[in-house]
Amino acid sequence: MKRAGWAAAFFILFPLAAAAEQSPVKAEARVWQAQATLGDEIRVSVQVEHPRDFSVIPPSPQTPLSPFEIKKIEFSPFRVGKNRVRETLDLTLTVFELGELKIPPIAVTAKSDTGRTVEVRTEPLAVKIVSVGKRVSDKDDIRPIKGRDRDGAHHRRDPG
Repeated sequence: MKRAGWAAAFFILFPLAAAAEQSPVKAEARVWQAQATLGDEIRVSVQVEHPRDFSVIPPSPQTPLSPFEIKKIEFSPFRVGKNRVRETLDLTLTVFELGELKIPPIAVTAKSDTGRTVEVRTEPLAVKIVSVGKRVSDKDDIRPIKGRDRDGAHHRRDPG
């Protein structure tokens, strides 16, 4: 009886797994700064590989990747092999939260010449965000704006 149950599960689940692996589009992401300072730019490179008859539609800069924000998306295509294309999307992100964070999966859509649309997602990426380091000379938690003293008075240089 147990053997029949395993066989049934195999024949039900195997086609689903095979169908998931047969996507003509694949996406993989890498983060270039696994540790960054609060407010730093974080670069994420998403490589998308697809058949030649597909075009990649990059994510919108308004795509929610909370707590991260997309500042910029750049696109650089290049070919691989006779029938495949590999394109790279370079995302510049920022975040204003401290700690061990995860960049959520990034959805990338590809559309074929015949109108077929395929959406793939990257794996989440771990990033550690640390506080801006204090200088030994810092007495306050926040340094004054450049050009002002600790009392807020503005200092101008006399052009002389």
